[in-house]
Amino acid sequence: NIPSFAGFTLDTVCLGDSLILIDTSLTISGSIIERKWYFGDGNSLTKTTGGIQKYLYANPNTYVVSLKILTDF
Repeated sequence: NIPSFAGFTLDTVCLGDSLILIDTSLTISGSIIERKWYFGDGNSLTKTTGGIQKYLYANPNTYVVSLKILTDF
């Protein structure tokens, strides 16, 4: 098995501002073909490209964000 790693960084968020997530995922072999963001509020988003993802929460709270990747290997 060749490892792949889903990862991201984020900046501190102020009330009313969008969360800015920077995808740092990588794979040693093949390509990442899908990224699925889970925002911790019941919403998710599937993308085929990396880069920067913005998200605005409807309500102030503490949320756990996660990212899963799918590779073609």
